Amino acid sequence: MYYCDAAGKGTLLGILLRAGVRVRRYLSIEIDENARRVCRINYGSTYGGLLARDALRFFGDARALTIGALKSLDCWPVDLLMGATPCNDLSGCNADPDGVHGEESSLIFDFAALYFELKVNNDAHPLAMLFENVRPPRKHHQREMLGVLGLPPLDSEAAVFEAARRRRWLISNMRFEHVPSDTPNKLMQSVLNPHAVALSDKGCCIITSTLSGAGETVATAKAHSSRNRGRELVLCAPHSTEVRGLLIPEMCRALGQPFYEVDSASGSEGGKANLLGRSLAEGQIRHALQSFITACKQ
Repeated sequence: MYYCDAAGKGTLLGILLRAGVRVRRYLSIEIDENARRVCRINYGSTYGGLLARDALRFFGDARALTIGALKSLDCWPVDLLMGATPCNDLSGCNADPDGVHGEESSLIFDFAALYFELKVNNDAHPLAMLFENVRPPRKHHQREMLGVLGLPPLDSEAAVFEAARRRRWLISNMRFEHVPSDTPNKLMQSVLNPHAVALSDKGCCIITSTLSGAGETVATAKAHSSRNRGRELVLCAPHSTEVRGLLIPEMCRALGQPFYEVDSASGSEGGKANLLGRSLAEGQIRHALQSFITACKQ
């Protein structure tokens, strides 16, 4: 199988492999060298025979990716095209977002151009596509995003599968499966280190500021505005009034991601949190890809 994605540190590849999908070639469109390093460290081997030797390929500039480039990298035809472009110009955390026409979020147009080109030129091979991004809070930005790919979105909440909220629009040409009725309700308390106490059942959206807890109290933790929703705080111990931000292993567990992925990143704790914030919630994306995963394993 050949895959083309923009999922940072290789989270999509990990999801596919942990689901038992065999991968012959995987192309990561990622400019950040630390994210590339994490992907190489964790998925540079055969992963129990599921990943072909020398399967990984990297490409730095999403705007320059063409079918010709895919062929030169031995990544054509494509089975799955996955895109998760920066949300800076779409998120409600931005006081004055520019929508899909913003400098970074405009990468959706490059993703769409490649998708439409592959639809007609993929060596007669079936193409699956999945696009993930925030659900824009402004109606006109929603209309613009949907107009780019011309498909309806699945309004998906990661908290259905994980311990942290991550409301996303998932746009795909595949059929979405129903959420299994026996899906466990994973709570924030279950992902915390011993003795820490969760202040809410589900964590807020995991972003870099989740690490911050200095100078906070229980009162200020509960009084955060929606614009600071990423700064999830927990009690340091039962019956304590001292609070702290989430630790990196706790953030990983909240998103359903293995800690070993981000632990292999170089740099500061903030840099590791940033990698997580730019990545995917595993249960949410595995659900979105379930019909594809099932077809691959038949």
